[in-house]
Amino acid sequence: MRKSVGKSLIIVESPGKIKTIKKILGSNFEVKASMGHVIDLPTRTLGVNKKKNFEPEYEVIPKKDKVIEELKREVEKVENVFLAPDPDREGEAIAWHLARALNLNLDSYNRVTFNSITPKAVSEAIENPTKINIDKVNAQQGRRILDRLVGYELSPLLWRKLQKGLSAGRVQSVAVLLVCQREEEIAKFIKEEYWLIDGIFQKKTAESFKSQLIRFKGKKPKITNSAEAGEIVEACRSLEYKVLKTINREKLKRPPAPFITSTLQQECSRYLNFAPNRTMKVAQKLYEGVEIEKGNVVGLITYMRTDSYRVVPEAIAEAREFIKNNYGKEYVPAKERFFKTKAAAQDAHEAIRPTDIKNTPEKMKAHLTNDEYRLYNMIWKRYVASQSADAVFDSVAVELGNDQVIFKSIGETLKFPGFLTLYDISVEDEKEKKNEETENDEEGEIFNGRLPKLTEGEVLSMKEIIPEQKFTKEPPRYSTATLIKTLEELKIGRPSTYATIVNTILDRNYVEIKEKKFFATDIGIAASVLLKGYFNDLINVEFTAKMEEELDKIEEGQKDWHEVLSEFYSPFSEKISYADKNLKRLNVMTDCSCEKCKSPMTVVFSEKGRFLACSKYPNCRSTRNIPNDFVIFEKGIFDIKEPKIVINERLTAYEKQNQVVRETAEQTVMGKCEKCGKDMVLKKGPYGEFMACSGYPACRNAKPIKKDIGINCPKDGCAGKIMVRKSKKGRIFYSCTEYPKCDFVSWDRPTGENCPECGSFLIVKVSKKGDKTACSNKECSYKPDEKSDNGESEDTPKTRKKKSEEVTELSEY
Repeated sequence: MRKSVGKSLIIVESPGKIKTIKKILGSNFEVKASMGHVIDLPTRTLGVNKKKNFEPEYEVIPKKDKVIEELKREVEKVENVFLAPDPDREGEAIAWHLARALNLNLDSYNRVTFNSITPKAVSEAIENPTKINIDKVNAQQGRRILDRLVGYELSPLLWRKLQKGLSAGRVQSVAVLLVCQREEEIAKFIKEEYWLIDGIFQKKTAESFKSQLIRFKGKKPKITNSAEAGEIVEACRSLEYKVLKTINREKLKRPPAPFITSTLQQECSRYLNFAPNRTMKVAQKLYEGVEIEKGNVVGLITYMRTDSYRVVPEAIAEAREFIKNNYGKEYVPAKERFFKTKAAAQDAHEAIRPTDIKNTPEKMKAHLTNDEYRLYNMIWKRYVASQSADAVFDSVAVELGNDQVIFKSIGETLKFPGFLTLYDISVEDEKEKKNEETENDEEGEIFNGRLPKLTEGEVLSMKEIIPEQKFTKEPPRYSTATLIKTLEELKIGRPSTYATIVNTILDRNYVEIKEKKFFATDIGIAASVLLKGYFNDLINVEFTAKMEEELDKIEEGQKDWHEVLSEFYSPFSEKISYADKNLKRLNVMTDCSCEKCKSPMTVVFSEKGRFLACSKYPNCRSTRNIPNDFVIFEKGIFDIKEPKIVINERLTAYEKQNQVVRETAEQTVMGKCEKCGKDMVLKKGPYGEFMACSGYPACRNAKPIKKDIGINCPKDGCAGKIMVRKSKKGRIFYSCTEYPKCDFVSWDRPTGENCPECGSFLIVKVSKKGDKTACSNKECSYKPDEKSDNGESEDTPKTRKKKSEEVTELSEY
């Protein structure tokens, strides 16, 4: 095949970047996408030769052979080939795999990276290509193989000793452990009573304000009961008060740093209610490019997987000029702002910022979806605020009292808004954030907003004295924001891993979110206790953080990845063998008695759920059901050596309560039966809730409860909505509310959007590596970039159902 002289091919990961880069580089450049990884470890076998220095046995990912063949044909047509996967470890590994699959010279200067997809960044990258960084590749290989070894050898142990189908991972299991440890802290926590005493004081001009007691008879008061509080209150009533000291000062509040991956996910969780994977999906789109007019696609933000606060000087200069022109010179700080990056950070990329500060959120709003606008608005404002002037407050602290007691008030008023003009986190938001991260508030809330003008020696009268009973608060459960913050502080994972870590532990049902807080599930606690009992030096914070440091050293060329794996695997393998021989299947003893033989019953975990079984099994096969939403490990802990829990009283009460609720629910009227005219009532069966005629068995009319998920049916001309159903085998699927008029049905959840390539409806494919968007048309090659550099292979040798069985089951519906 004849090559086109001067023509170049650029291979990117995601098809979402193609239009943007083509627009920038022009007709002499062809841009193609690899659709993420093309080569990986096999899915059915370990794929690592432990006897040959842990050499990986890579293979072409199923269905990616067509992608490789197409890329090979494109390579034959051009003079130059540039490899442009994302600028991180995983992207470097993809570039390396592509070079080998396409028979490119590994020593060629054909690797290009851009921190932002803008004309300047892309052109500079093409003009300054580099070699593939083999140290980065080896760091990624080391991570991938390490997690494959842990997943493929630790997960089957959980199957044999706890429940079939579970998974364990080097990072995910530590994240679950953190949540379980917090459950344990909460269970052990003992509330302590304490009292705060506030006084309402009044000036002669009738102005009044609140103040808090901070000293009583020369000491900080520690009031533990109402009697002590009463004594102090009575003593305070008879005293005279005057202003002892006033401190007036100007208080400066600095703006926050621009976003990095972890802080972006935290703030989006708090203020936008975005899950981390949703945040990263939307950020990926903003990075790849948005069409702001026909044919003009613009990348709006810099690369969103970063742990560095660094910003290039020209971007800082642009921000300062923009602030001066749009807000006034008083909003520009005297010096440029630089934020210190943590020592452990890789510092490979800039902080997350807009690529062009003149692309304001208001200007871009018409071209963005609601999620894109909200996220871009936050990123843009946070970055511009980071280069703005400090907010200035007039602060006054007042101490008042006498030689027996001292009360204190703090007040402040905003003098100059500075960066708050752009990025104003309200007082309520600040309090909520503080409550997420702190355990107790024993000092009380001394801050009082504005105070009247007070002078030292001024006499005051006590209008009222208010004792307030309080209790120390239990440690707060993790929210998404605080869990990510903790993972970052403990050096568990990396910027690209936090979203997938959170998603994985939720998908595995090790934790659940209730009222925006993480709760450990029973199976999560059981798995965590088992792993901690036998792999305490592996499934812990220190080891996981150390392994991240080892991977960093590989990337820096200071360590050989084979050596790191060898140091890890030998003791790990010994522990697996020891645990397999010495650990019995985990059946937790309870105080429940078998109805048949009166022997104690144990908690048994299975793929279909938890249940109680007689401890004399197989001689006695008696069992007892445990409701799905009943919490077994109420206190969050048990002893792995003598696992016994007390649940009989709670379980019996729960079953009785649920029986009453169930009987009441069955009488809920849901309309009239169109066949006989009697009431249709709510029923609950093995496949969920449904409506049935109250005239049963004379009338057997029954209907599903049509609770739609807010997505229109993809079938042309159908006005129905998509609803969630269960098959006879208990598997979730999706159908139309207009059934049987509309026969739409799908195992995968429709997204409500159409494929940009073929027009078919898009679906969400659920897998062990995370949820991915795909086209429902199997012949279509469109696959949005859903990379999962998660530090977790989550690989287990569990066999999936055959496709033919799935089709048969769905057709039965």
